[in-house]
Amino acid sequence: MKKIVMFLLTFVLAFWCFACAPVSPPDTDGPGTVTPGGEQEGSYRYAGTATVAPYQVYNADDTAVADASYDSMYLAIRYAGANATSKNALYIKDGNGLKIFERQALSNCWVYDGTHFVGTMEQKAAIAWADEHPRCYIVNGRGTAYVHLGAENHAAPHPEDVYERISGGFSYVFSSSGEMGAADTWEKYGYSYASGYVRLSEATYRDATELTPSSQWNAYIFFNIRGRDNCDLGIGTFAGGNGAWKIVHNCSNEDHKKPDAETPSFFVYQDQVVTTMTKDPETGIYSGADDLFIEAIGSTDTWILRVTNLRTNQVFGYTHTHKDMNKDAEGYFRVVLAASLCPVIGSIWDASAGGYLKNVVWEDVKLARWNSEGVYTDADKESMRIGTANVQHAFTQAADTAHLSWGEHKTDGTYKSGNSYKAGTPYYSFSSYYDGTHIED
Repeated sequence: MKKIVMFLLTFVLAFWCFACAPVSPPDTDGPGTVTPGGEQEGSYRYAGTATVAPYQVYNADDTAVADASYDSMYLAIRYAGANATSKNALYIKDGNGLKIFERQALSNCWVYDGTHFVGTMEQKAAIAWADEHPRCYIVNGRGTAYVHLGAENHAAPHPEDVYERISGGFSYVFSSSGEMGAADTWEKYGYSYASGYVRLSEATYRDATELTPSSQWNAYIFFNIRGRDNCDLGIGTFAGGNGAWKIVHNCSNEDHKKPDAETPSFFVYQDQVVTTMTKDPETGIYSGADDLFIEAIGSTDTWILRVTNLRTNQVFGYTHTHKDMNKDAEGYFRVVLAASLCPVIGSIWDASAGGYLKNVVWEDVKLARWNSEGVYTDADKESMRIGTANVQHAFTQAADTAHLSWGEHKTDGTYKSGNSYKAGTPYYSFSSYYDGTHIED
């Protein structure tokens, strides 16, 4: 899902308590010290020792690498991972002289809780430890990739094959699929219809690429629908895009690889600008988008997206066809609800890049099960709510940089757009942030 190709990961699961895991203590020959129990922020207690900038990269002979001092711990690790060799095992010290990384065996991981340094662990132990620390980052011993990221589960624990380590911090809400009856026939088909109001007037956006031109970060708001194939159906605003939200699809069907394909798998409809945020020249923050209504449908042959701007009533979208792509898979249909800001890089993304997409409010999200007519009435639709049977998984990956909240409006009120809401209407609020802040419920 999203522009970045999703890597399906297979992890070896291990039952391991932190007390039993082999953890190497932080190495320091400066004034840094280990803080027992870490530090408290809100309801979260960080493990390990707080680190401070600058983060200097050193050669194995203890000489500082020229032009390799960083304000970001993650950029320092990325540099060391890309440039270290077996003959020159680069290492990193923070501003207090605490050694926080050194090139070593690939499976001997470096463990961080936010920007707190925890130590090194063997990979299985590190992954098990991460399950109890949702804001942690596990880096392989070479510094070339995240092995695992902490996550918060808001429903049944998510399966590992939906993990996207290179996609930054994000939240997904997964519907259930169909229900099999007797004689291997479908008693209930899966969910192939989804709709919801996106109160984008409530959101703020900071383009990280404007802060670091060498990086690229893209923001997305979408439904993903899967039968046999799957497709992201939604909108995005892209690095250097000046806050313009455009229609997007990201379809897994093999037809997109053919030489005569009308579009590639991932495609931005440049001529379909749904709404545009306005940039504050003083702060660089974008806001003021219009509210939208998004409707996405999957069928045996087609993906359909309709996005309505609620201020202008203009409708955008597409019908996207691949013959029989989901034939005989109607029971497997399921929907994912999402909004995120993700990096376009295949290695160590920078959790302190400065950009964010905060408070994307999805309101009154509805689901409907597949039917052969492709017509979905109000009677067919169910409210998509965590804690009900139609939501199977909901989680936040890299919870140091993302947050999901949900509930019902307690009173009537008005959005910044001027559109009203009613007490009792369900909503979700999605945020991805790389500016050092944290949203606490």
